[in-house]
Amino acid sequence: MMKDQILGGMGAYCPVPHISDDVLKLTNETIAQPIAKAMLNEGYQFFGVLYIGAILTKDGPKVIEFNARFGDPEAQVLLSRMESDLMQHIIDLDEGKRTEFKWKNESIVGVMLASKGYPDAYEKGHKVSGFDLNENYFVSGLKKQGDTFVTSGGRVILAIGKGDNVHDAQRDAYEKVSQIQSDHLFYRHDIANKALQLK
Repeated sequence: MMKDQILGGMGAYCPVPHISDDVLKLTNETIAQPIAKAMLNEGYQFFGVLYIGAILTKDGPKVIEFNARFGDPEAQVLLSRMESDLMQHIIDLDEGKRTEFKWKNESIVGVMLASKGYPDAYEKGHKVSGFDLNENYFVSGLKKQGDTFVTSGGRVILAIGKGDNVHDAQRDAYEKVSQIQSDHLFYRHDIANKALQLK
């Protein structure tokens, strides 16, 4: 992998204490609202999720990409923290009603394990075990081969950690990672470190 190469997300966490309300307001005013107004002005009645992939630079937030879907693995992390019903929010919005999202009072950290070689050439068909199919793991690049799971994609499985704060959630996530058994996966060791540097 080349330095600064853009690839699929290798982890996510929430909340993000190092992103201030001022940054969120600036992102809304300079990116989100102008895009929404431009679509209306051009006659596009967009209803759905508009994912803004952005990077925070010294000059403020800058757009990398837009997607008409949730981010991956951001969605798994965000929805793990959601207390209210996503489908009810969608129904309310479709009916023109105001809706209020409710969140659990906890932190979530997700760590993605990927096939060695990703995002370049990687092998498939390697055995992966040690995890349960529950809310602690989100499978993406695995398939069942008999009674065994084997790799079938670049990004393979997301381990979810929960805690009262980001530190505890990070520790829990990497404990979940350590339970996964495979000789052909790798992962980042610094997911959520930026949030912990505030302390």
